[in-house]
Amino acid sequence: MIVKFLESFKKLSNSSKLIASMILVICVISLLVQQTISIKELNANIASEEKLLSSENLRLSNIVKIKNNYPHFQEKLYQLEASIPNFPAEESILASLQETSEETSTDFTKVTFGKVSTGDGLSQISLSISFLGNFMSLLELLDKIKGASRLVRFDGLNLSKDNVKNSLKADIQAVTFYVSTDTKTVAIPRK
Repeated sequence: MIVKFLESFKKLSNSSKLIASMILVICVISLLVQQTISIKELNANIASEEKLLSSENLRLSNIVKIKNNYPHFQEKLYQLEASIPNFPAEESILASLQETSEETSTDFTKVTFGKVSTGDGLSQISLSISFLGNFMSLLELLDKIKGASRLVRFDGLNLSKDNVKNSLKADIQAVTFYVSTDTKTVAIPRK
């Protein structure tokens, strides 16, 4: 077939050969331009896909880290759920404060249960608590309250000298929590 084409091409006049050659050159150039444009588009697509792949690899890496830490987070969730009861349990708060006071050789002088605020399935009870003791026993008391089985957030602490008993008086503003719905999954408040 190519041989027949070449024999036909030889039979053409010079001007026809020139026109045919020009048409052939134009076709080849247009094919090259088209291929160059396609290559540029492919390179742009490759760069875009590489960027997306890098982003997805980072996301996958974060998911793997979370998966690897899941047992730790699950244990913390169980501990947190156990520290937030399903009811106010003011009597158990009082009993726990009295017991902690005895363990730390401090005098438990007062507790006032303040307002209850509710939101997102979690209720907060504000507490105003007072103790008397020496500095070290009050530090131990705060540490034991913080590490108690019930979640407590300290919002304020005022230390003053009690002249009657010649000791330090600790006035503590705190908040404790309970689940105000039937669910045990709660959003932990951020201060």
